[in-house]
Amino acid sequence: MNFLKNASLKRRLQFFPASLIAASSLLIGLLIYVILNYSSLFDHLHQEDMQVLTKISNISSEFEQTHSKLLTLFDSSSTTPELAYPEATIHLDKIHSLINQIGKISSDGHLELELHHTDHVINTNELTNALNDYLLTSTIAMERYFYDPASSHQIIQDQVKKSAEVNHFLTALTSSIVQQIENEMRATADETIITSVLLVILGLALVVITIKANTGVARRVDNSLSAIRKSLLGLAKGELSVHIPAKDDTPEIKEMATALNTYKQTQVALNNTLTELSEIKSDLELRVEQRTSQLQDTNQKLIQEISQNLMSQEQLKIYQKALHSTSEAVIITSAKNRIIEVNDAYCGITGYDRDEIIGANPSKFKSGQHPAEFYQQMWEELDQTGYWKGEIWDRRKNGELYPKWLTINTVVNEQDLITNYVGVFTDISDLKSKEAELEKLAHFDPLTHLPNRMLCRERVEQKLLSAKRKNNKVALLFIDLDRFKLINDSLGHAAGDQLLKTVAERLEASLRAEDLMYPLNSHFSHTIARLGGDEFIISLSDLNSVDYIADIVERIQETIRKPINLCDREVSVDSSIGVAIYPNDGSSYETLSNHADTAMYRAKEAGRGQFALFTEEMNQQAHQRLQLEIEMKTSIKEKHFELYYQPKICTTSHNIHSFESLIRWNHPQLGLISPDDFIEIAEETGMIIQLGEWILEEACRVCLDLNHKFNTKLRVAVNISTRQFQDPKLQEKIAKALNKSGLTAEHLELEITESAIFGDIEEAISIIRQISSTGVRFALDDFGTGYSSLNYLKQLPVNTLKLDRSFIAQLDQADTEDDRKIVETMILLGKQFRMQTVAEGVENPDQESILSNLGCDLLQGYLYSKPLPEKVFHDYLGNTLNTKPQKTA
Repeated sequence: MNFLKNASLKRRLQFFPASLIAASSLLIGLLIYVILNYSSLFDHLHQEDMQVLTKISNISSEFEQTHSKLLTLFDSSSTTPELAYPEATIHLDKIHSLINQIGKISSDGHLELELHHTDHVINTNELTNALNDYLLTSTIAMERYFYDPASSHQIIQDQVKKSAEVNHFLTALTSSIVQQIENEMRATADETIITSVLLVILGLALVVITIKANTGVARRVDNSLSAIRKSLLGLAKGELSVHIPAKDDTPEIKEMATALNTYKQTQVALNNTLTELSEIKSDLELRVEQRTSQLQDTNQKLIQEISQNLMSQEQLKIYQKALHSTSEAVIITSAKNRIIEVNDAYCGITGYDRDEIIGANPSKFKSGQHPAEFYQQMWEELDQTGYWKGEIWDRRKNGELYPKWLTINTVVNEQDLITNYVGVFTDISDLKSKEAELEKLAHFDPLTHLPNRMLCRERVEQKLLSAKRKNNKVALLFIDLDRFKLINDSLGHAAGDQLLKTVAERLEASLRAEDLMYPLNSHFSHTIARLGGDEFIISLSDLNSVDYIADIVERIQETIRKPINLCDREVSVDSSIGVAIYPNDGSSYETLSNHADTAMYRAKEAGRGQFALFTEEMNQQAHQRLQLEIEMKTSIKEKHFELYYQPKICTTSHNIHSFESLIRWNHPQLGLISPDDFIEIAEETGMIIQLGEWILEEACRVCLDLNHKFNTKLRVAVNISTRQFQDPKLQEKIAKALNKSGLTAEHLELEITESAIFGDIEEAISIIRQISSTGVRFALDDFGTGYSSLNYLKQLPVNTLKLDRSFIAQLDQADTEDDRKIVETMILLGKQFRMQTVAEGVENPDQESILSNLGCDLLQGYLYSKPLPEKVFHDYLGNTLNTKPQKTA
């Protein structure tokens, strides 16, 4: 700018005033043209570029919505592939249309975007590839979904991945366009500045040349130019806030300053536009970032919803499978009580097909067994509590009624309004049958199907109340079968059960009204019950008189006594019957049954096959029996029992061969009590086990002592009861008695009855063999009185047959040839089985002679000695053996 101060130049400018005017005008015109042309061009570029960016933003938003709609179509459980396919095609065509709005797809498959009328083309290969890939996979997904809807979950995952790629490249494209717009604007602005500066310099040069034509003008121009020079330096430094003065007396300078000020304003506008464009870019990037984040969140939520939906579908499948697999019937109705769903169990229980049930009202299956009040109460409880359960009867399709246990629950929505009823029930027909069976078992005997003790008591108590009101009588008959235990033990439990069932049938038959001969005005009712074992009880109620009770009892006994075929054998049994009558013999069931039981025992004592009416004397005897039982327990503890001994004589040597031990009760107040009076009590109460153990030990001790004192080898016989024989510790107790006494096993013989071994013959044989293997001998007592089996007899490892005294008692009478033959046969039988024979109850020499002649080995009875206590028997042996006792240390 120094040339402006040169004086010579000023002088030269004086000669060119016209040129200065022309140059200034040209300079100003060019400058104004450039500035105005740049401003118009800038506005045009800004407007077109913003339209492109807006379209791209719309493309991104529309693509997100279209993508979501496609996913929704694939995931919707209510949309079929036939409906989804056309709708998906519409959304894909919309994406094509949106792409065509921002450019054109070239022949090589690339998307070309033309910006602000330039030849610049942004490379969109990656975006084009992503869009093409998305469109292609969407088409394939639609076809795949059409043929395989179950694969929608995998389709959705693939589309979400492709969508993310398209969004990525859309974001990249937006950033690229914004960057290119900034670059082009900066380049345009630089060109305009350079052009403007050159024009200014050119104009200044012309002004300098023209200044010489006029010095005064030069001075004025010089001042203005100095100000312009400062302003240009400020503009060069970027100081857009400087002001270029324009004085009124110099039009050229004024025009130049105005142009420069216009340039400054334009530059300020350009900077503002660039700033605005930068803000738009930042805002656009933020929007793209936000949209991308929103899209990712939307995709993530959609994936979660799809996963939850799939899980819900799986759970629904599990619930449906459980619903149709459960054995309990399930029924679901609407709020208007119309059936909308049932499971397989419901159809199986009711017999209806599902199509016959859906839409029906459950009242269709009512049984008609419940009154209207029942259902009214049920619905009231459901409305109040939302829950009801109970037993109800319904009708199957075949018309059969059945009981069920039903539970109903209400289902309500968010507004607390009932939407459904859910019923679950179980067919309890089997349970009812079992309850009936249990009821029968609880009140009826399972073998004979007669009422048991409990039901008998209930019925009798009712009859007693009725008799009290009507002033009638009630008779209670207590029946016990004689010798039933022997039949049960010898022929087996099956035969015993058959006998009991036959007796029950005969009791029913004997009390049929048409078969009884009693006065027409003495009609009565009856109940027959089995109390247990071989005991029965009959109650006769509504009796006006008891005069014909004896006739009824005799008829019952005759009916029972008839032969019964058991195991191919004709068997007859008698019965002992005791009778107690209300109100004479008691006013309660307990009292009457006890008195009838007492009378029955009195009938047994009278010889079996008898009946007895209760008397007060019997009651006293029953009390005596109970008292005897109590005192017996005390006597065992205090050792009031003692053993008596009776010898067995050899028929060939006439010497003492062995002896039998017999129990006696030396009662402190009553004196000596016979076994017949207490053994049965001991058996029934189980006291025989403790008493029998003491007998074994005492007998072994006495035997060893006698053999030692008299230098003999006598054998002692000990009776073993049925209860003892069944004791699992019997062998252990025998060994204990032998070890404790020191007696050897061959000097001990155990006497058992047929009834003790024929209950379970195989088990009995096993027990006898085990004990016999130790050297202990066995004798079969009372042989011939039971149901002897020769087949089992030959298997029994017994050593001795002991003939019952009932065969010996009449042996010496003239008219007892049959008894003699029986005895002879039994003796021969014993010899055939290599068994020793013993006859008990020998009381005279004639019986001795006969038995000796028949070949009996040993004899026992009062002819030789009655049972003796230990000390007396000791003396008896000393006198009989003619041997002095040896002294003991």
